[in-house]
Amino acid sequence: MSPKAYPVVSGRTDLGQISGAEVQQNLIARELSRRGHTISFVTYDYGQEDGIDCDGIRVYKMCRPHAGIPGLRFFHPQWTSLWRAMARANARVYYQRTAGCETGQCALWCRLKMRKFIFAVASDTDCDPRGIFLDTRRDRWLYRAGLRLANEVVAQTESQYGVLRRAFGIDPLLVRSCAELPVNWKPVDLSHERRRHLLWIGRISPKKRFEWLLDLAAVAPEFVIDVVMDTRPDSDIAEQMLARARTLANVRLQGRIQPQRIGEFYERAGLVICTSLVEGFPNTLMEGWARGVPSLTTFDPDGIVEAGRLGAVAASPGDLRRLAHELLDDPKRWRETSERARSYFEQNHGVESAVDSYERILKGLPI
Repeated sequence: MSPKAYPVVSGRTDLGQISGAEVQQNLIARELSRRGHTISFVTYDYGQEDGIDCDGIRVYKMCRPHAGIPGLRFFHPQWTSLWRAMARANARVYYQRTAGCETGQCALWCRLKMRKFIFAVASDTDCDPRGIFLDTRRDRWLYRAGLRLANEVVAQTESQYGVLRRAFGIDPLLVRSCAELPVNWKPVDLSHERRRHLLWIGRISPKKRFEWLLDLAAVAPEFVIDVVMDTRPDSDIAEQMLARARTLANVRLQGRIQPQRIGEFYERAGLVICTSLVEGFPNTLMEGWARGVPSLTTFDPDGIVEAGRLGAVAASPGDLRRLAHELLDDPKRWRETSERARSYFEQNHGVESAVDSYERILKGLPI
C-alpha cells in the first residue's frame, strides 16, 4: 500500500515528485513479480483505471489526493476508499512503507480481515518517537498502533534497528535498501570535465537542506552542479530557493528526469552530494555507488561512508567545498574511492539480495 506510488509504478513522471520510499517499493515489487509472486499496489486516483495492469503489477485506486471536505476527508473518502481498495486487492500479505496514519489504517484492516501486515521504515524519523514528522496527534496514534499490530517491522540500518528496540520495544528485521546495477557499466578515470561536475537529487524541504547546496554553489563557481528535482514550487520557501538557484550561473536546474535518463547525470558527476539533516538510506548514495561515484554527504547511515571510505562526510556548509576538492583534486584517491564504493554496493545493496530477505520474511509469516 503506497498512496503516491502510481507515478513510479506507471513510469508517469508528469504526475509529481517521486520519493525514495516509492522507488524502493517499486524495485522490490518488480523483482517479487519477476519471481512469480502476484503483486498489487493501492495508490491514489491519478485518473487511471481501477485495477490497471502496469507491466504485470495491478494497481487499485483509492480517492484522489485532496478529495473530500476538509475536516471530514480523513475519514471519507480517504480512509473508506483505502479499505475498499485493499479489499479489491485481496492479498494475503500487505506491505506499507513510511510512517503515517496509513500504517495504523492498514494494520487495523489486516487484523480485522486476518491478513498479514509488514511495515518498513523509510526514515530515521520513523523510529524515534520524539522525531516522528506527523502533523496531528491522531496520525501519531495511528502510526504507533500500526507498529504494535504489524506482524513484522523492517529496518534499513543498524541504527534504526537499535532505536526501534529501545523506543518501541519492537524486535525488527534488517533489510538493506537497494538499487539497480547499471547495464554495461565500466570503471572510469576522473576526467577533467568530470572533476567539475557535482550532482544533487531531491526536493526542497527542511530535511533536505537545499540551501546548503546553494551556499556551496555561491562560494565554489569552479563547480557545475546539476540539480534534479521538481521545479514547480509548492511553498513560498521553495519558490524563494528556486529563485535564488536561478541566480547562480553554476547551478543547472534539470527538472524532473525520465528514469531511463538519470544514469546520464550520475555518469558525468565526480561526486554525488547529499545535504540532508536526516534520511533513511539515501537512494542517491546507492545509485552513485552502483556507478562508482563517491559521495559527499552530511548524512552518513550507520557511519558507512566514513568507515568504508566511500567518499567524505561534511558537518557544515563550509566543509563541502574543502572536501569536494580533497576528493576531486587527487585522481588516484578518487579512483580508489570509486572502486570501494562500487564494491560496497555489490556486496550490500543489490535488488536480488533485498528481495531474498523479503522472501524469507514472507515464508516465515504464519498463514
